[in-house]
Amino acid sequence: MIRSLLKYLVFILCFTVEVQIHASSLIRSPEACHGNNGSPCVIKNISSQVHEINWKETKIRLAKGSIVRIKNHQLKLLKGEFLVSCPKQCEFSTVVVEELTIYKGLAYVKTHLKSTLGLSLQGHLSQWTKKYGHFDLLPGVMQEISLASVKSEGVSVPQMVDVLFVKDTLERLSESPEYHLAKVVKEMPVTVEKISQELKYSVDRKVASEKRQRLLNEERRKNYEKESRRLRRLFRKKNFL
Repeated sequence: MIRSLLKYLVFILCFTVEVQIHASSLIRSPEACHGNNGSPCVIKNISSQVHEINWKETKIRLAKGSIVRIKNHQLKLLKGEFLVSCPKQCEFSTVVVEELTIYKGLAYVKTHLKSTLGLSLQGHLSQWTKKYGHFDLLPGVMQEISLASVKSEGVSVPQMVDVLFVKDTLERLSESPEYHLAKVVKEMPVTVEKISQELKYSVDRKVASEKRQRLLNEERRKNYEKESRRLRRLFRKKNFL
């Protein structure tokens, strides 16, 4: 992780040298790079407007100040806010999360040096780290993963977001906010139903487990009492009581 942090700082500093500012208000280092040939390419949006870049079949919309790196045909979101769209399946990473996967969907990602927040908007989003494992996020569900400290576990509990948060996010980053918002609102009730079913299943398993434990405890108690009676009878017999 220390090596990743050092690389992150190097990429941030690289914008002080060898850059080219295009009409699109994107800075690229090396100049005019696009990342499609496997060579390293770092791109930063210095405009107040949202800008979109295409990588393979993935569309990434960058908010002001957002930075991405493309190297060896791998995409890493280094800093900022992003709206990532994948018609099929795409994989990328951040400084904190080793692998994010979007399957036929749209996701909002906010990341910096110490944490990454992922919000599934359409389709399927998953986050994976070596330390914390794999997390699946349904549309409307958000989760933050951060570098663990003494006071935090490093992974927040996935939670449903309200429609106003989704609306604000799409209005800031999407080129078709109303279209995407309608699709998200349509999928969120399905998410709620799935979460409810999973919660019910979890509760049912807990209740069943507790019931089995009670029965086991009762059986142990009966066996203990039976053995105690046997030992008392044996004691009285040996002592002619």
